[in-house]
Amino acid sequence: MQYPSPRSVFCATGIIGIGLLFSTLNLRDTYWFAADMARDTLASLRILQNRDITLIGPPLSFGQYGTREIYFGSLSYYFGAAGLALFRLDPLGPVYINSVLMLAGLTAFWILARRYLKSEWLALTALALYAFSPVVVAHLRFYWNPNFILSLAPVLWLGYELARDHSGRQAFAAAAIAGLAGGMIINLHYFAAPVVCAAAAALFAQNKKQSAGFYLFGLLLASLPLLAFELKNNLYLTQAVLFNVFRGESYAGVAGTPWYRKIFDVFRIIPVTLGLDHEVTRLPLLVQLPSPVVVITGIAVMGLLANRARLTGRTDILIFLGLAAVVTGLFSQEDLYIRYFFVSLPLLFLLLADLFSRFRVAGAASFLVILLVSSQLVTFRIHGIARPDAPYPSIIDFERAAEKIRNDQPEGAYNITEHFVGDARATALRFFLERDPSIPKPQDVTQYANLDTLYVFSPDLETVYRDNRWEFRATEGLVLRESYPIRENAYLYTFSTVSVESTQDPSKRPAD
Repeated sequence: MQYPSPRSVFCATGIIGIGLLFSTLNLRDTYWFAADMARDTLASLRILQNRDITLIGPPLSFGQYGTREIYFGSLSYYFGAAGLALFRLDPLGPVYINSVLMLAGLTAFWILARRYLKSEWLALTALALYAFSPVVVAHLRFYWNPNFILSLAPVLWLGYELARDHSGRQAFAAAAIAGLAGGMIINLHYFAAPVVCAAAAALFAQNKKQSAGFYLFGLLLASLPLLAFELKNNLYLTQAVLFNVFRGESYAGVAGTPWYRKIFDVFRIIPVTLGLDHEVTRLPLLVQLPSPVVVITGIAVMGLLANRARLTGRTDILIFLGLAAVVTGLFSQEDLYIRYFFVSLPLLFLLLADLFSRFRVAGAASFLVILLVSSQLVTFRIHGIARPDAPYPSIIDFERAAEKIRNDQPEGAYNITEHFVGDARATALRFFLERDPSIPKPQDVTQYANLDTLYVFSPDLETVYRDNRWEFRATEGLVLRESYPIRENAYLYTFSTVSVESTQDPSKRPAD
């Protein structure tokens, strides 16, 4: 295909710029630094500070609370560590690094769209669908291992397309790069493996055996850390997967979902990616369509896309989309887990843009405006949910709490806990304490007995006494020494075993 026109380059640059702006706009005020985000950011910090090199990363939800946990690869930790290093240990650094990667991902997707659609305006339409999808924007705004797939998947499919259409060194290099991207994607989330492996099978089926070999070489190269871990630990991950599939308690959550719900979830994938329905992250919607309308819309659009791909002879794309859809529907539990579909999301937007060629330009433009407004709503939404009367602390709140502890310079053994979302080990606050070398390090997350001081971050004192967590009870004789206001409905309470004036008996449970 010819080189893009200056006007096309200008439009593509604008679309990419606006998409990346949405991924970072208002982020510091809305970021929900808790749960997996805080846990993985702290792990990335320790890689930087303590050289805690690891070959495995976050646990899978499948098997997480059983007797044998399964772990993803550690690639997301190293992405996070790179973000922290580049952005001066800012907890938003891991989010920013994905925005940087997404710059390359959207560029690769635009090149892919121009090759596949063979039309400048259709390629720009596909690019806008990807850059402005509320699902994409929302997942670029927090640090989580599946979210990096959004940046890597376009590289996988561009490499696959080049390997499919060319021969010789160009095809071999493209296939190797696609394999590397595919291996990294599997490292980030194992549920992408069926689609990534199917791409190798498709190259073989198209008589691209040498390209398939280079693809497998890239895949193997990217999988070396996981293979090294398996060889070193007697195939622990493989055994853990088999245990959880056949004997683990986590399987009950998947198997317990009604079969008709799994089918409906497959048909909800397209409406969700277009901002017409919720998924498990509860995206803000412009219009809440009734569930039957959502499913019927999904069936109709999916049928049109399948027919369009069949007419153009691209059954391989249908296979990749179908595999990802089956995995998504099969393993989603309480709601649709759209992250399981991320590996094939660029292909879906290619077909949607192709389908848009059947509509008038005004109709397609109107739909893109709806996507833009939906994505803009995401930038003012806090990801997590806390008590309505006591919002979850912001990054600034955590920094103030850490500053207070630094000023105290606690002597002896001390630890921290919190009472906002049930993270009794206060992982988010722990990050800010560990990143500052001037603050004495708290005890380990398992060591709450025999403390000299316990800092409790909570909406109020009543919550501390009512919850009466083990972290609060593990050290006997703790008395309240100080209440430090962080903001309204957020206080840092200092409990100590040292008797000082103005202490209060915890058994009296005073109001704040």
